[in-house]
Amino acid sequence: MENSYDLSLISSAFGLVLQLALPLLAITLLGALILGIIQTATQIQDDSIKFTGKFIAGFCALMLFGLSTLRTLTAYAVRLWGDVQWYQ
Repeated sequence: MENSYDLSLISSAFGLVLQLALPLLAITLLGALILGIIQTATQIQDDSIKFTGKFIAGFCALMLFGLSTLRTLTAYAVRLWGDVQWYQ
């Protein structure tokens, strides 16, 4: 294998990880921020509220972006396994 091909595989894999993880992380972070503001305003400091809010935000993000994430990951796997001649 050539080093340039190896580097392109690694860089595309890192790019894919960022592309797939950022929507879930962003929505979960936004949900945690909103819940933190609400908890500060109401002075209710319960850890189960934080966990439940993050869980619901993450679940909603997966419901919104799950299908496109799966399609992107499948297209990457097909492209990766389609280049089998490089592995010989």
